[in-house]
Amino acid sequence: MASAAGTRQRGFTFLELIAVVAIIAVLASSGTVYYGKLLEESRRTGVEILAHRFTAAVALIHAQWIVGGGYSAGGMWVDVDGIEVFLNEKGWVANTTGSSAGLNDQTAEECHQIWMAILQNPALATVDAQSTAEGDDTARNQRYHISQVDGYVCRYELVTSPAGTHFFDYNLTTGQVLVNVPPFS
Repeated sequence: MASAAGTRQRGFTFLELIAVVAIIAVLASSGTVYYGKLLEESRRTGVEILAHRFTAAVALIHAQWIVGGGYSAGGMWVDVDGIEVFLNEKGWVANTTGSSAGLNDQTAEECHQIWMAILQNPALATVDAQSTAEGDDTARNQRYHISQVDGYVCRYELVTSPAGTHFFDYNLTTGQVLVNVPPFS
């Protein structure tokens, strides 16, 4: 039997192994917190940018209505890239069908028509009447949920958990777009 005198096999001790695992756990934990905050900031920023695009489109359509003579000229619709967008009596975007363009009788479907007509490449969205169940295939890939609030407000909500935290509202009586997102933390 040959013995290797002077050579010694050495491995990690149990204490060294525990220290390495603890360091990895601390790094993973801090990385998870960082990426969670980054995801939250991207959601917030995405909703804000989309709301600004929406606001600009609504304002441009309203300006086109005013330049065209507004209500006094009887023009209750404007052409947006070949789509007739109908306005209510205040000159704000109401729908694309021309039916019931009143101030207080907006439907979720009409809110969806606005979404599809004025945004370039709008995000996929479900409408209030459609199922938004978590297991529903039609809603699974949708990024936004569109609903009607109080008969004259369209709500465009980012599908997140918890619900109701990232959205913007379009008021058909004033044309105002209000963004609701959690503050940066």
